[in-house]
Amino acid sequence: MLSAVDLAAHPAIPAPRASEGNVPAAEVNGAKFATQMQTARHTLSQATMVAVLAEIEEQGKRLRRHPVAGEVARYRELVGKFLKEASEQFSGAEQHTDRRNRVFTLIREVDQQLAELTQMLLNGQSKPLELLEKLEAIRGMLVDLLI
Repeated sequence: MLSAVDLAAHPAIPAPRASEGNVPAAEVNGAKFATQMQTARHTLSQATMVAVLAEIEEQGKRLRRHPVAGEVARYRELVGKFLKEASEQFSGAEQHTDRRNRVFTLIREVDQQLAELTQMLLNGQSKPLELLEKLEAIRGMLVDLLI
């Protein structure tokens, strides 16, 4: 959770100036307060997504070394956390229909790849190169969602 100190120190939210006494309360520095808050939320959401993506990459390395059910479960949990954050970010923002459909298509594709990865490992059919290929495909789709 963010505290008031975190938001006050965030570079996307400029501090009001004393000379703005006659400016309506909804506007600061020519921009609406809601727009500034949306920008701040987007920036924080992006930072969260980047941090979770780094965790996913680290867990992917562990999964390659130890392809067992516990590592797969942790990997799926992290990917789910990333997808939840991505879907919240996209559903909260105004999007064009084609962009929104692309996002949800990517989310479905990631889910499918995760299911295939899990099935492959649980059946004991994982070869190191196939495992790496699946992990990199998932990572690529997550990076697409981040952008």
